Amino acid sequence: AVIEYYKEEARVHLRENAELEQDGSQFKGETIDYFINEQLFKADSKGPGGVQVLIPAQNLSNSEAASGAAEGD
Repeated sequence: AVIEYYKEEARVHLRENAELEQDGSQFKGETIDYFINEQLFKADSKGPGGVQVLIPAQNLSNSEAASGAAEGD
């Protein structure tokens, strides 16, 4: 993968079979942009493999608890 950093945009751009892992979650795609200030990922892929995202179940449970979501909502 190729990594490019855009200081003014506070953005990191990964391209050419980009892969990223954070807190056990994995993101794969042709390109991945990470917007530092927003702590937001954006993945894109024009190829047949598409974008792949793997979020372990324990991360989903933690996310729901942090957002205040209740079971049955």
